[in-house]
Amino acid sequence: MTSAANSFGRQSERGTIETVDPQQHTLTVRDGHNGSIHTYAWNTSTAFLQHTRPLSRSRSIGVAEVKPGEQVNVYYKHEGDSWLARKVVVTGNSQASLPRKGGVETQS
Repeated sequence: MTSAANSFGRQSERGTIETVDPQQHTLTVRDGHNGSIHTYAWNTSTAFLQHTRPLSRSRSIGVAEVKPGEQVNVYYKHEGDSWLARKVVVTGNSQASLPRKGGVETQS
């Protein structure tokens, strides 16, 4: 069953990976807009891609390369009683965009 707001089933979320569970085939993502956490299942049809540089092509990666702290776009659909990730695109590491410890450097 798809959402009434999106009858074609094209749903996506942008956020940060919280956990990856290879045994359960699930990943949790903290939504980049409101901070809520969502869990997505994956299966053999799920594509895992990496796209970290503008104007470059995405490359296929294995789920083992998806790590907590990375920014992702998850394209998913509702299947049964869970959300199934159709495609997970790693777009960067959220730690890289955080300010360095110690604040702003000054020159003397």
